Amino acid sequence: MRLVTVLIALIGVAVSTVAIFHEGPQQILWILSLAGWPILLLAPLHVAAIGLDAAGWRQLLSGYKRPPSLAFLTWAAVIRDSIDALLPVMRVGGSVAGIDLLCAKGLAMPEAAASVVVELTVTLITQAIFTLIGAAVLAISDTHVPPLAHIVVG
Repeated sequence: MRLVTVLIALIGVAVSTVAIFHEGPQQILWILSLAGWPILLLAPLHVAAIGLDAAGWRQLLSGYKRPPSLAFLTWAAVIRDSIDALLPVMRVGGSVAGIDLLCAKGLAMPEAAASVVVELTVTLITQAIFTLIGAAVLAISDTHVPPLAHIVVG
């Protein structure tokens, strides 16, 4: 399994390197410069959000004698999220990987699967609430908003 992981990582690095040289490093750096320094905050903020999801996931597993650590669940959530980002068509590969990681940690398959399903459902609900709040703020905003934005919000 580790050999496959290393090979996939090497392929990813190779594809990224080819893409960078195909587009030209200057072009990529120019695009990054448009975003400015705040782009550096994206990765830590994303990991922090995933860590909060993992804290909720840990609460679901708190009934076990030895629930997985928050660090392990954060790592598992990052892996799950990464797999789903790589395979965006079905978005089930990450869930299967999350279940597999929990089973490798000693949890039974039904409990591992249930915790992943509940955690993803809670995340989906909170994302929907967050989106509705954003849509409401946009709808009542007195700033100029293009008509297309109102159609999309609707």
